[in-house]
Amino acid sequence: MLAKLGKHVEFLDENSYKQDNPDMDFDNATWDTKYINEANIETIRSAIKNARKASNVIFYWDKNDKLDDLKNAVIRSIGYFKSQNALNTMPDIYYMNKEGILKKLFIK
Repeated sequence: MLAKLGKHVEFLDENSYKQDNPDMDFDNATWDTKYINEANIETIRSAIKNARKASNVIFYWDKNDKLDDLKNAVIRSIGYFKSQNALNTMPDIYYMNKEGILKKLFIK
């Protein structure tokens, strides 16, 4: 979908020997993707913490509307990262709408 929008997407090796890597590279940044169709708020918060390996994360779903859960998880994650004095380590957060357009949700 990103390529259809004119993005030149490079998929990266998922895992290396010692660490997880971001999923892709485009717009001069690294990106992770998270499918949250069945995820609850706590699972989404865990995904945000895990996505710190990239500078950005894209959440997407195709069944139920997960936007409220995603927003709630982002707000709670911001509070957590602030309490740890580590907000700068939180990735920028986007979601993909049904038309394949990336929407900003949190930019540090």
